[in-house]
Amino acid sequence: MLIAKGQKEFEKVPSGTHVGVCTNVYDLGLQETTFQGEVSIKHQVILRWELSATRKEGDFIGQRFFITRKYTMSLNEKSNLRKDIKSWLGRDLTDEEVLLGYDIDQLIGQSCLVGITHADSKGRTYANISSVMALPDNLKPLIQENKSDVMPKWIQEAIEKQITETVDQTLPKDEDVPDDDVPF
Repeated sequence: MLIAKGQKEFEKVPSGTHVGVCTNVYDLGLQETTFQGEVSIKHQVILRWELSATRKEGDFIGQRFFITRKYTMSLNEKSNLRKDIKSWLGRDLTDEEVLLGYDIDQLIGQSCLVGITHADSKGRTYANISSVMALPDNLKPLIQENKSDVMPKWIQEAIEKQITETVDQTLPKDEDVPDDDVPF
């Protein structure tokens, strides 16, 4: 099924579970987000997977699908990134990995199972990642075929929108701190 996007048409990723390989991690920097009416600034990243499923229609017949998911860069136990990494690795992060930070770039080139569901919004159907899981031992890891280093335009635009400077109103200004309170 082809889905119209502007003047172009594209085939959506079939729903179900697919073997995938992480091909890129894009750092979006600080982004303004809105959740339940609350506006905040969050550090965000996008993970991109190449899937075993191939296109059946359009200009790219036989080529593998790609899919992305945006995450807040957080290792909090409730964060989607932490939940997906835990499921992908088949274990929770160690205290050291949480304390020192987990290098998500090490996920690039790693295979997993990617669960895809379809959702309708504003008259359009979208393919969304519903789960990321460890690859069972009986399945072969997927080797990336498309080695394109070209960053999709929509990701470039998100990076360009990043907020490069934030002001923390709770920190005292230099003139508010007496010299005798400085610890050096």
